[in-house]
Amino acid sequence: MTSGALEKLVEHWLTRTKERGYQLAYCQLLVNQGFEIIYISTHGPSELGKDIVALDKDGVPHAFQLKIDDISLARWRREVWPEVEELLELELEHPRIRPGREHVSYLVTTGELSDPVVKNITQRNKARRRKRQPLIRYFDRGYLLRAFTSAHQSVLPWQPADYQRLFDLYVLGGNGPLNKEQFAAFLSSVLPFGSRPRFRRDVQQALSSALILVNYALEPYRSARNHWAVADAWTMTAAYVLAIAGKYGLAPSVWEPTYQLAINGCEGALGNLRADVVTARDSILPGLSDGEVYRERATLLIGYLGAYALTYGTRGDDVHKAALAFFDEHKAELLLWGESAIPHWLMAYWLLVANVRSGEADRFLESLIEQVLHWNRHGAPGLINPYYDVEAALRNDLNNRTQSLLFTRQPIEESFSQFSYSLRSLVLLATRRGLKQYLRRSWRDITHVFFMEFFPDPSWTGLLWRSERGEIGAIEPHHTQTWSALQEETIATTSGLAIYFVGRERLLLPFLLAYPHRVCPTLTLAADEAVEKLS
Repeated sequence: MTSGALEKLVEHWLTRTKERGYQLAYCQLLVNQGFEIIYISTHGPSELGKDIVALDKDGVPHAFQLKIDDISLARWRREVWPEVEELLELELEHPRIRPGREHVSYLVTTGELSDPVVKNITQRNKARRRKRQPLIRYFDRGYLLRAFTSAHQSVLPWQPADYQRLFDLYVLGGNGPLNKEQFAAFLSSVLPFGSRPRFRRDVQQALSSALILVNYALEPYRSARNHWAVADAWTMTAAYVLAIAGKYGLAPSVWEPTYQLAINGCEGALGNLRADVVTARDSILPGLSDGEVYRERATLLIGYLGAYALTYGTRGDDVHKAALAFFDEHKAELLLWGESAIPHWLMAYWLLVANVRSGEADRFLESLIEQVLHWNRHGAPGLINPYYDVEAALRNDLNNRTQSLLFTRQPIEESFSQFSYSLRSLVLLATRRGLKQYLRRSWRDITHVFFMEFFPDPSWTGLLWRSERGEIGAIEPHHTQTWSALQEETIATTSGLAIYFVGRERLLLPFLLAYPHRVCPTLTLAADEAVEKLS
């Protein structure tokens, strides 16, 4: 694959993508041009014809209406012109825009405008110019193809393997879980982790190129409405941007715009997932009659719906109500397939806490600890550690029950008994909840399990899917433990990996879902405090 092949991929992507599919990529183009993005549409019913609002360097507002495909005269009259007319005539209402301030309006489409449409726009602009009214500006496929292709020129040429990684992601079916190893390798190849860029603009161009490339790579998942895979991918993208900032000590002005766009992508994906669950639940849980995957899917959904409600909703609103309704309907199906399921259980726990279902939250947390202890009792196999995702755990379980290698070629042979990466976090949460009597009854069983934790070195590498350096610590709980000592451990500290989430609560909960192997006491306690703030 060459740079010419990349141009072909961009061209194919423009013919395939939907409006939301190129919205963030177009925002990144605007950022490259010096715009500040102040509004991105959620594509709800009250958007009034504007998908993006941005301020230029002089503070002038610019509003953009995004469309896909060719625009014929019939489509222009029926669908597009009424929206463009609203875009032109209606005042932009935003805290950053003073009332009565005129704005510049744009129509953008991935297709072509027919000659009669171009003529109609020209005629309308002549009339509007005579009346001293704002004009219509437009960009079509040709402009987008040139703009998106040129966005990568400063970071090319890549190695052949880099092109192959992008191509492999783009041609995937998009129905399965995100291949995080593959996606992480892709992000590492397009971001400058190898050596520090010489100039600020080099970093900005690399971040810009990476975000736009992620848009290309995620098209199969968007087309398949695989929202949790899209959410995971945007979460990883935001984390990798933070990692670059942490590695080189970059000023927020260099990386913050791209980071915020990635966060917006995660929010949009989680919002789409929530909308699909509310409107067509059976289609979100394909194969409901298939008992082998139903409980895993229900558990995954509870986690993502909970994270969305806790991060973007407010107690008592429709978002919280929908998440709670799904939890109440499916809580009996929750499955602890391994320690990578722990973050999904934690989202359900925090959802109960945020909605003041305190007694139920306490019992839920106790039952989760009980399950971890049950799997680690003497002679039990233990819980598969968080480095194995739900698909690997399911395949391994099916292999064990069928006594064959039908579902995976390589069985998981390592032992997980009496080791847990999540138990200490759960114990500290129970301490913070004041579950003193429960912990006293369970402490003997707890002391039979080593508390495991990975400490990345340097700390910013914990934002990567794999940290090449670090230490794994194994702590044996004291056979006797005072309550006051446990309480001291629950004081949240902004050390290690937790430093990167200070003031970035919108990333923290999705990060725990996407990176279950990073669940640790500092992040868990930080998330517990974030839930209190977000609620």
